[in-house]
Amino acid sequence: MKKSIPFTALVLVCAATAHAETTLTTNPNISAPLSTPVKGSICVITDTPPSDLPYKVVKRIKIAKGTYGSVTDLYPRLHETAKNNHADAVIHYRASQRFGFWPWRFVRPVIAGTVIQWKSPSAENCRLANGREL
Repeated sequence: MKKSIPFTALVLVCAATAHAETTLTTNPNISAPLSTPVKGSICVITDTPPSDLPYKVVKRIKIAKGTYGSVTDLYPRLHETAKNNHADAVIHYRASQRFGFWPWRFVRPVIAGTVIQWKSPSAENCRLANGREL
C-alpha cells in the first residue's frame, strides 16, 4: 500500500508532463511534415539589421519539436511559418537544443526569432545584413 501511492503519483505526473510537452510544441496550422524538402529560401540574421535597411516587424516566433532531433528538422516549419506571415527574413535568429521537463533525458530542438518584411525588398538585403539563406 505504501509503495502504490508514490508509484501512482509518479505515473500521473509523467502522463501530465508528456501531454503538456506535446501540447506546447504542436502547431495544427502547419501541415508540412518535417521530412518535406524546402522550396525557396528565407534569410536568417542573428542580430538586428543595419539602420539603412528598413523593415517592418511581423511577429515573434518559436518553433520547437517535442522530442529528440536536429534543428534542421524544423526548417520546413520555419519556412511554412514565414510563408504564412508573408515574411522575408528572420532576425534575432536562435537555433539550439533546449532541455525539457526532465533535463537529464530529454533535449529538443528549438528555433526562435522575429519574422520581418523588408520595406524595400531586394535580393541583396540578406547579404547586406550579414545574414544567410536557409
